[in-house]
Amino acid sequence: MAAYDIANALYVSLKAGEGATVDRDGIFDPRDHGYYVGGLFPSLVFDSVDTVDRGEVAWWIGTHVAKFYGVWADEETGKVYIDAVDWTYDLVAALTVGRNRGEIAVWDIAQGAEIRITNPLVKGD
Repeated sequence: MAAYDIANALYVSLKAGEGATVDRDGIFDPRDHGYYVGGLFPSLVFDSVDTVDRGEVAWWIGTHVAKFYGVWADEETGKVYIDAVDWTYDLVAALTVGRNRGEIAVWDIAQGAEIRITNPLVKGD
């Protein structure tokens, strides 16, 4: 699938007030368990939902090949993060990888909620 189509799928979810994860074919991932961890590459960060540019997101996706892409709006700062993400079934592994990558949070798929990471090794944006 074209990078713009993946960017559009993430954008539509974001505008609907939802985070989302899609695979490189633009299909929303049907997993019902495990954890997504961003930071496979440096995130593309926007100041708010209103400043997200689909063209810039498409360019970023086209230059950062990954199995999964995600979008997340940080409720504490309002910033929006576009990430290349990994999936793992193990919470300890997710938190360890996230901490090592300087991530703010990992996503708990079953609970549909973020798990904030305390004391990341690298300061997130």
